[in-house]
Amino acid sequence: MSDVDCTNDLLGCWTPSFAVIDSDWASKSWPKNIPHDYGFLVVDDVGSHQGPKHVDEALDNAVETLDVSFDAPNLGNAGYALGYPGDRDRSTNPSDLRYCLQVLEERSNYGGYVLDGCGLMAGASGGP
Repeated sequence: MSDVDCTNDLLGCWTPSFAVIDSDWASKSWPKNIPHDYGFLVVDDVGSHQGPKHVDEALDNAVETLDVSFDAPNLGNAGYALGYPGDRDRSTNPSDLRYCLQVLEERSNYGGYVLDGCGLMAGASGGP
């Protein structure tokens, strides 16, 4: 978590140049947009890093990669959720990243998967 001072973070901070979301996420209302609830931030290799000078400016060179799969998850197994709950998003604490580990359940009436009881409701977005 950052205190907005990138010089005291281990790796610093990167500013994305733009974001990409699915048009069905933007055009549909909840819960019909749940299957399209994903987005990507694009970070330029040059000019986006602030912080310690010893860290490579290109984000993909500076940090370890995180495997991403778009396959259907294994229900009944534990899964992580990371996000910024909208009900806790305040200008006084905008970096309130939260996480939990729970058994993954399917909500077919919503068209997606949930980790219920994590306290990550109200638009908990932003996690991998």
